[in-house]
Amino acid sequence: MDKLDEQEAVREYVDAIENNIEYFKEWAAIYKTQKELAQQKVSQLEMKVLQLQEIIRQYQNGTI
Repeated sequence: MDKLDEQEAVREYVDAIENNIEYFKEWAAIYKTQKELAQQKVSQLEMKVLQLQEIIRQYQNGTI
């Protein structure tokens, strides 16, 4: 393999690594978005649980 072939092989390898980096950056952004959406859903569910607990408490106390 001559010097030019080696340089071309290195360039292709570097390009492949850069493409992999971009691919993982995109997946990281997707993961972050999905994680944030899941956290919002959990917060909503926690709020509903608190509301239901309050309703149960009121029912047990005979206030409703």
